[in-house]
Amino acid sequence: MTSITEIKDKLLRIHRSGKYATLSPANLLQTHTQLTSILTLHQTLLSAVELYDLYELQFYVSLMMSEDAIALKYMNLIIDRFGNNNSQRITILKTVYLNATEGAQSASYYVREKLKENQDQLRIMRTNIGLLKQQKEPTEYIEALVSFLDRQPLDAQCWYELSEQYCQLGNYDKALHCLKEVLMLQPYAYNVMYKVGEVSLASLKQAAASATFQTPKTLDKVYGVAKDGRSNFLRSIELCDNYAKAWIGLYVMTLDGYSLNEKLSSRGNVLKSHRSLEGNIEAYLAKNAALHSMAQKKLLELSYDKDLPQEVLAAIAAALS
Repeated sequence: MTSITEIKDKLLRIHRSGKYATLSPANLLQTHTQLTSILTLHQTLLSAVELYDLYELQFYVSLMMSEDAIALKYMNLIIDRFGNNNSQRITILKTVYLNATEGAQSASYYVREKLKENQDQLRIMRTNIGLLKQQKEPTEYIEALVSFLDRQPLDAQCWYELSEQYCQLGNYDKALHCLKEVLMLQPYAYNVMYKVGEVSLASLKQAAASATFQTPKTLDKVYGVAKDGRSNFLRSIELCDNYAKAWIGLYVMTLDGYSLNEKLSSRGNVLKSHRSLEGNIEAYLAKNAALHSMAQKKLLELSYDKDLPQEVLAAIAAALS
């Protein structure tokens, strides 16, 4: 028979590891029952630290079982002991409780009020970011990400998430800037290099459809984006030779019929007085032919690789069709 001490130690391990968030319904019910027994009948076996750790675990488990009143009881016991001011732990508990009982909007409002009181609480800022993402409010979400990165500029995940938001808004220049911040922190992330190429393609499609695609200044900017995007596809492939997404991106970018390449080829009159830029664009287009042939050969090879996921094989087939 399992002793009370063994049960206590198991519950403390669950609390410290955070595994309560992934417990099955049966294990969740068992944990709740054991916690109730320990906290009701065997508190004398617990140190002060263990007692409040199990209070916190009971708070989270109760919320997961929709026992809101029990969760509130244990949250209040923790607040009574540690106070209600300038505690990240208390703020996180209250935020989780409000999110579960009143929704993300109420929780986000509470977090914003706490941020006004103490702007240095990065964990609370990250919690607010998550709540704003749930509410699908892109403007406020972007503002929260930017504010967080002002204080924590080495957070690669936040830079990547910010790039995704800018992409959704069609602001590809800012998205590319964010991705390059990620690469400064993770210089060998071949998947992020692919993403730079992908966003560059989207930016180039946007530019190719623009009426302002008529001046040397615009052409120079577009050429720079095209060259940088192609280079990132190549660097991604260099680091991971079988990364099909990067090969597809390179294949599309170097197509003769790709709208951007056609427009670059037809801008001779615009470039007559800018021979240096003209030479750069001509060299870029000339190299595309060899790279396109290389990408096509590799994609044909990968198309017979039955170990690749079906969606990747389908994407290769669509690109080659």
